Amino acid sequence: MQRAIGATTEPGSFVELRDRPWLVEEIQGEANDLQTLNLSCISDDAQGERLEILWDADNSLGGSSLHW
Repeated sequence: MQRAIGATTEPGSFVELRDRPWLVEEIQGEANDLQTLNLSCISDDAQGERLEILWDADNSLGGSSLHW
């Protein structure tokens, strides 16, 4: 996995947040506004765990898009 700074986040893409990889299932909101992401964890120890976040807030704390 590689972190991609500034990469586009869209449904089906992967992000790393809170030290775990997540699948982006849904994005609510406009690209030029605050966006809420619905995520599903893909880590073995928390597979399927759900999380809803405000992307601009969590992204500024170290969240990033991933490319495999």
